Amino acid sequence: MFIDKLSMKADYLRSVKRISLCVQKDDPPYVYVSVEGPFQIGEADKQMHLQVAIRYLGEERGQAWMDQFGYQENSYMVSLEPEFWLTKDYRKRRF
Repeated sequence: MFIDKLSMKADYLRSVKRISLCVQKDDPPYVYVSVEGPFQIGEADKQMHLQVAIRYLGEERGQAWMDQFGYQENSYMVSLEPEFWLTKDYRKRRF
């Protein structure tokens, strides 16, 4: 995850040792995953931005995203090391 170095979020992250992250689908059937653990915050470079864009969008679309939005010079890379997971998938039927 990338965050702006000058943001309030960056200020808070510099003051804590652990974080949690939750990703969810807001419409039924609900699905979510929540993770918690220690994290690292460090400098982000152009190559790192490109690698993340390609990982999630594929080679062509990742490169197009970088061409359109460019490298965000003023950002940190946040890397979470999950120790605890909680997930629920209400798409699965239970009888």
